[in-house]
Amino acid sequence: MRYAIVNSGNIVVNVIELEDSEGWLPPEGHNLAAGDGNIGDSWDGTQFVAPVVAPVETTLAAVKLEAQRRILARYSFAAQHNLNMRANELNDIRFDRALSPEEETERQQLKAIAAWIKTVRAASDAIEARLAAEPYLDPAGQPDWPAA
Repeated sequence: MRYAIVNSGNIVVNVIELEDSEGWLPPEGHNLAAGDGNIGDSWDGTQFVAPVVAPVETTLAAVKLEAQRRILARYSFAAQHNLNMRANELNDIRFDRALSPEEETERQQLKAIAAWIKTVRAASDAIEARLAAEPYLDPAGQPDWPAA
Protein backbone atom coordinates (compact mmCIF):
# COMPACT_ATOMS: atom_id res chain seq x y z
CA MET A 1 0.00 0.00 0.00
CA ARG A 2 1.14 3.55 -0.67
CA TYR A 3 1.91 5.86 2.25
CA ALA A 4 2.94 9.47 2.53
CA ILE A 5 5.51 10.61 5.04
CA VAL A 6 4.16 13.88 6.46
CA ASN A 7 6.31 16.37 8.38
CA SER A 8 5.26 18.41 11.41
CA GLY A 9 3.90 21.13 9.09
CA ASN A 10 1.54 18.57 7.51
CA ILE A 11 3.43 18.59 4.20
CA VAL A 12 4.20 15.36 2.35
CA VAL A 13 7.99 15.04 2.15
CA ASN A 14 8.18 11.53 0.70
CA VAL A 15 6.03 8.59 -0.43
CA ILE A 16 6.69 4.90 0.11
CA GLU A 17 5.13 1.51 -0.61
CA LEU A 18 4.68 -0.84 2.35
CA GLU A 19 3.01 -4.21 2.56
CA ASP A 20 2.46 -3.71 6.29
CA SER A 21 2.96 -0.38 8.08
CA GLU A 22 2.96 -1.99 11.53
CA GLY A 23 6.69 -2.67 11.60
CA TRP A 24 7.81 0.60 10.01
CA LEU A 25 8.29 3.87 11.89
CA PRO A 26 8.54 7.25 10.13
CA PRO A 27 11.47 9.52 10.98
CA GLU A 28 11.20 11.52 14.20
CA GLY A 29 8.75 14.42 13.89
CA HIS A 30 6.96 12.80 10.94
CA ASN A 31 3.73 10.84 10.55
CA LEU A 32 2.57 8.17 8.13
CA ALA A 33 -0.64 8.73 6.13
CA ALA A 34 -2.15 6.11 3.84
CA GLY A 35 -3.32 7.24 0.43
CA ASP A 36 -2.30 8.80 -2.85
CA GLY A 37 -0.52 11.88 -1.55
CA ASN A 38 2.38 13.31 -3.51
CA ILE A 39 5.48 15.15 -2.39
CA GLY A 40 4.51 18.76 -1.72
CA ASP A 41 0.84 18.00 -0.93
CA SER A 42 -0.57 19.02 2.42
CA TRP A 43 -2.36 16.59 4.74
CA ASP A 44 -5.41 17.82 6.67
CA GLY A 45 -5.84 14.62 8.67
CA THR A 46 -8.31 13.06 6.24
CA GLN A 47 -7.22 13.99 2.73
CA PHE A 48 -4.28 15.21 0.69
CA VAL A 49 -4.47 18.65 -0.89
CA ALA A 50 -2.25 19.53 -3.85
CA PRO A 51 -0.42 22.85 -3.57
CA VAL A 52 -1.73 25.80 -5.55
CA VAL A 53 0.88 26.82 -8.09
CA ALA A 54 0.81 30.50 -8.87
CA PRO A 55 1.14 31.34 -12.56
CA VAL A 56 4.46 32.78 -13.60
CA GLU A 57 4.35 36.44 -14.49
CA THR A 58 5.38 37.11 -18.07
CA THR A 59 8.30 39.48 -18.47
CA LEU A 60 9.22 41.82 -21.29
CA ALA A 61 12.28 39.65 -21.84
CA ALA A 62 10.07 36.59 -22.39
CA VAL A 63 8.09 38.40 -25.09
CA LYS A 64 11.25 39.68 -26.78
CA LEU A 65 12.73 36.20 -26.63
CA GLU A 66 9.63 34.78 -28.34
CA ALA A 67 9.98 37.41 -31.09
CA GLN A 68 13.64 36.51 -31.51
CA ARG A 69 12.80 32.79 -31.61
CA ARG A 70 10.26 33.38 -34.38
CA ILE A 71 12.63 35.49 -36.47
CA LEU A 72 15.55 33.10 -36.05
CA ALA A 73 13.37 30.12 -36.93
CA ARG A 74 13.00 31.70 -40.35
CA TYR A 75 16.24 33.69 -40.76
CA SER A 76 19.38 32.82 -38.79
CA PHE A 77 21.73 35.59 -37.66
CA ALA A 78 24.06 34.67 -40.53
CA ALA A 79 21.21 34.75 -43.04
CA GLN A 80 20.07 38.16 -41.77
CA HIS A 81 23.63 39.46 -42.04
CA ASN A 82 23.93 38.19 -45.63
CA LEU A 83 20.51 39.56 -46.59
CA ASN A 84 21.43 42.96 -45.17
CA MET A 85 24.75 42.93 -46.99
CA ARG A 86 23.03 42.10 -50.29
CA ALA A 87 20.44 44.84 -49.73
CA ASN A 88 23.29 47.33 -49.27
CA GLU A 89 24.98 46.09 -52.44
CA LEU A 90 21.77 46.56 -54.41
CA ASN A 91 21.36 50.08 -53.01
CA ASP A 92 24.94 50.89 -54.03
CA ILE A 93 24.26 49.59 -57.55
CA ARG A 94 21.20 51.88 -57.81
CA PHE A 95 23.51 54.93 -57.47
CA ASP A 96 25.50 53.87 -60.53
CA ARG A 97 22.79 52.42 -62.76
CA ALA A 98 19.29 51.05 -62.88
CA LEU A 99 18.81 47.58 -61.44
CA SER A 100 18.32 44.72 -63.84
CA PRO A 101 14.91 42.99 -63.68
CA GLU A 102 16.53 40.14 -61.71
CA GLU A 103 18.14 42.57 -59.26
CA GLU A 104 14.85 44.45 -58.82
CA THR A 105 13.07 41.17 -58.09
CA GLU A 106 15.73 40.35 -55.52
CA ARG A 107 15.37 43.83 -53.98
CA GLN A 108 11.61 43.34 -53.65
CA GLN A 109 12.15 39.96 -52.01
CA LEU A 110 14.54 41.54 -49.51
CA LYS A 111 11.98 44.25 -48.77
CA ALA A 112 9.33 41.58 -48.12
CA ILE A 113 11.66 39.81 -45.68
CA ALA A 114 12.33 43.08 -43.87
CA ALA A 115 8.60 43.82 -43.75
CA TRP A 116 7.88 40.40 -42.20
CA ILE A 117 10.54 40.97 -39.52
CA LYS A 118 8.97 44.37 -38.80
CA THR A 119 5.56 42.71 -38.30
CA VAL A 120 7.13 40.33 -35.76
CA ARG A 121 8.62 43.32 -33.93
CA ALA A 122 5.30 45.18 -34.05
CA ALA A 123 3.52 42.11 -32.65
CA SER A 124 6.10 41.97 -29.85
CA ASP A 125 5.47 45.65 -29.09
CA ALA A 126 1.69 45.09 -28.95
CA ILE A 127 2.05 42.09 -26.64
CA GLU A 128 4.49 43.98 -24.40
CA ALA A 129 1.97 46.84 -24.13
CA ARG A 130 -0.66 44.39 -22.81
CA LEU A 131 1.56 42.98 -20.07
CA ALA A 132 0.40 45.51 -17.46
CA ALA A 133 -3.21 44.38 -17.89
CA GLU A 134 -2.42 40.70 -18.59
CA PRO A 135 0.71 39.84 -16.59
CA TYR A 136 0.28 36.08 -16.99
CA LEU A 137 -0.23 35.83 -20.74
CA ASP A 138 1.56 33.18 -22.77
CA PRO A 139 3.84 35.04 -25.22
CA ALA A 140 3.89 32.19 -27.74
CA GLY A 141 0.10 31.79 -27.77
CA GLN A 142 -0.80 35.35 -28.71
CA PRO A 143 -2.75 35.97 -31.93
CA ASP A 144 -0.64 39.04 -32.78
CA TRP A 145 2.21 37.04 -34.27
CA PRO A 146 2.35 36.92 -38.08
CA ALA A 147 2.27 33.61 -39.90
CA ALA A 148 5.64 31.92 -40.11
